[in-house]
Amino acid sequence: LAELQAELAKWYDKCTRLKQELSNRKERNKTERELEVEKLQAAYDERDMQNKQHITRLHKLESDMQGWKYELANLRREKAELADQNAKMTKESKPVLDKMDRLLCRSRDTVDRLSRDAERLSKGFQTQVAENKRTLGDGEDKQVELQTALCELAQEKKEIHQKEVRLQKKEMMYLRTMAAR
Repeated sequence: LAELQAELAKWYDKCTRLKQELSNRKERNKTERELEVEKLQAAYDERDMQNKQHITRLHKLESDMQGWKYELANLRREKAELADQNAKMTKESKPVLDKMDRLLCRSRDTVDRLSRDAERLSKGFQTQVAENKRTLGDGEDKQVELQTALCELAQEKKEIHQKEVRLQKKEMMYLRTMAAR
């Protein structure tokens, strides 16, 4: 811009000087000098118009640049806001996910323990059934022993039933406890 102004001042000074020379030389030699002055005046006018166009273009580019700077600042601000929101959501959901993982591990352990206990009970029942069959096969001489064994079996079944009732109560209590968490 300063260069353009300097050039404009230079041309203005030159024009002024040429006008003065023109008036001095007009008297001496009007035709030849008039053509030269007209050429210079046309060149000056053309240069002046170009300078104005360059200045206008410079202002337009500066305003475009300012607009892009504002847009860049807005995009950076939006990016920072989105990063903050993402960090906040991650921070909020992590404890919940960790708690769910712990509960899942506890539930798996409990299911495994219950499966093992059920398998033990099943083996116990199978053993009792096998003993009962063997006892029945021994014959009448063991009828007395059979009667006592049947009494013991009934007692065991009663205890097992009581244990199953207690186990069901414990399972129900456990399920309620897990549901309450």
